[in-house]
Amino acid sequence: MIEISKNTGTGLDYENALFVIKSISTDESRPFMCVVHAEETETGSRLVCTDGRRLHHAEIAQKIPTGEYKPLITKIAVYLKGPVDEGQFPNWQRVIPENGTDRGIINLEKTSIGRNLSQNAGFSIAFSQIIEKTGEVVNIRYLEDLPKTEWKVLSSEEKNRPLVFKRQVSGREIVAVIMPMIGAA
Repeated sequence: MIEISKNTGTGLDYENALFVIKSISTDESRPFMCVVHAEETETGSRLVCTDGRRLHHAEIAQKIPTGEYKPLITKIAVYLKGPVDEGQFPNWQRVIPENGTDRGIINLEKTSIGRNLSQNAGFSIAFSQIIEKTGEVVNIRYLEDLPKTEWKVLSSEEKNRPLVFKRQVSGREIVAVIMPMIGAA
């Protein structure tokens, strides 16, 4: 079992692992998507999860052997059990648009869906900006799962194509790919 500890280094690996796992599938009929996919990189590892409607991936400094893992989350660590054989993890790179048009920055700082009216208003503004910049409507719960910071937004010129949200933290790339809600706009 591999441990990604909150108390190691800056805790960034732990935060990135939590972010990635937010998009893990809970559909047990598709066990190949109910895992964390890890890939070794030159400077650490890349973690990837998808539920078929969104995909999160992030780079971490910790080296993890390439494979699929079952996650266990605690307040102080993310544990990855495995590698496990749940079938072929989807070709996640194929989902990310190659020629995304830069649509600018969306600021999710001081935004939330909750009881704070000021943060609700900020979230509404950010959601409206996404629609205005991309012409696409996305599931607001998926936006709520993004860390509360600035995100670069990219989209295709074609309608109903994935939106890409990117950011860099300490030289490590964090990406969320979200499919639009077809017919909602």
